[in-house]
Amino acid sequence: MIQHVTPLPKTIGAIEKNSREQVRIALQVFKGHNLVDMRVLTVSGAVPMVTAKGITVNVAKLPELISLLQTAQAEALALGLIEGGDE
Repeated sequence: MIQHVTPLPKTIGAIEKNSREQVRIALQVFKGHNLVDMRVLTVSGAVPMVTAKGITVNVAKLPELISLLQTAQAEALALGLIEGGDE
C-alpha cells in the first residue's frame, strides 16, 4: 500500500445532483485502505450534510471506474443524451 503524504480525508469536489443534493468526491482512508468516496450530501442550509447514500471503492479501482464513466459518456453522446464532450 502506498503511504499518503496529504492528510486525508481530502475533498476533491462536488457536483449538483438536484436543487437539494450534491454528489461529493473525496479521498479517504478507512481501516488502512485508501478509498475514493462518492457521497450524496443534502443542501438545506449553509452547510451540506452527509447522507448514507453513495459508494466507496478502493482507489486502485479508479482507472476502471474512469474508463466506465468515459464509456457511459460516449454512449450518451451517441444517443444524443448530451452535447459535446464536456458535459
